[in-house]
Amino acid sequence: MNKKVLVLGAGRVGTAIALDLSDNYKVVVVDAHAEALTEARKVFKKANRKVGVTLCDCTDIDSFKSLAKYPDLIINALPGAVGFFVLKNSIQWGKNIIDISFAPEDPLTLKDVAKKAGVTAIVDCGIAPGLSNMIAGFHYGQMKMNSFSCRVGGLPKKKSPPFNYKAPFSPIDVLAEYIRPARFMEQGRVVTKKALSDIENIVFEGIGELEAFNTDGLRTLLKTLKVPFMWEKTLRYPGHAEQMKFLRNAGFFDSKSIKAGDTFFSPIEVTTRLLLSHWKYAPGEEDLTLMRIVVDGEEDSEKVLYTYTLYDEYDQKTKMSSMARTTGFTCTAVARLLLEGKIKQTGLVTPEELGMDHQIFDEVVNYLRSKNISLDIKKVTFKK
Repeated sequence: MNKKVLVLGAGRVGTAIALDLSDNYKVVVVDAHAEALTEARKVFKKANRKVGVTLCDCTDIDSFKSLAKYPDLIINALPGAVGFFVLKNSIQWGKNIIDISFAPEDPLTLKDVAKKAGVTAIVDCGIAPGLSNMIAGFHYGQMKMNSFSCRVGGLPKKKSPPFNYKAPFSPIDVLAEYIRPARFMEQGRVVTKKALSDIENIVFEGIGELEAFNTDGLRTLLKTLKVPFMWEKTLRYPGHAEQMKFLRNAGFFDSKSIKAGDTFFSPIEVTTRLLLSHWKYAPGEEDLTLMRIVVDGEEDSEKVLYTYTLYDEYDQKTKMSSMARTTGFTCTAVARLLLEGKIKQTGLVTPEELGMDHQIFDEVVNYLRSKNISLDIKKVTFKK
């Protein structure tokens, strides 16, 4: 009998995950919004895939618990605001889960809960964090790493003023990247800087000039790997960071309610709604995803530099966004390995731990390439 998978969230990424896994597994997608499920149904029907859909608010613990009895695996593709709640409860109920909600809470605080429950809970399993962590873990297991850097971003292929940006997922989760302090590793110590700081401009072949700025994307790497220098930056078209800093500094991202007349409202909620019309991708609008990772260190008594460049675009054939593809297919590659019994770890598992297993790392990379996601790896060796 086919194993059962419950995908929480019928957004672009959740739908991509459900569609990809439906060839080998019995999949049901859950969402609190009927309109999201309606759009997901259209995708499944067009692809001639049998995928169930269920309307449920996963913050309703009784309703969610009744659904959680169903699957062999839960995939959490809900927004970060509810992600940790769902992750924790799924673990406590003894369910294997892969989480890509990227909630602001530290998933490592659930290590004891996962160990006690005897489940496998794989967290932060998207592209970045996710694949980026696997790359870090892979090299950490085979060389002395001196530094690890990641620049990553999802962008519309065509610029659209005034923001030159579109959000491939919930705008509130995008804004969280611009609010949350960015943590780095410098000389073996965790250093905190403001998000959107240290802007640098870089020219990428075939794309043109982009800007990179600090965001808090290292997450579990700060605690799991002992590497002297590690940092992550988000990529956008030039000028975006200054726009977002203006809004942030003016209070548009504040969560504390303020009074206007007789009404109280949260500035960030209003901002999110206003930005949604500007940041929402139109049907068929093309996007791209770019990630550049550099690993520096010593291997086999030689100084080495590894450069990974991932690039993907909107798939015209499937009408699937590149962010849904790169995030979703990293997740489904790992999901298949877990469902097939190739991942043996139990408890709370980070992507970097998966990357330390060469077979798992190679299978994830090969799976992404089988989906026509470009991943170029270059190695440069320096004489001492």
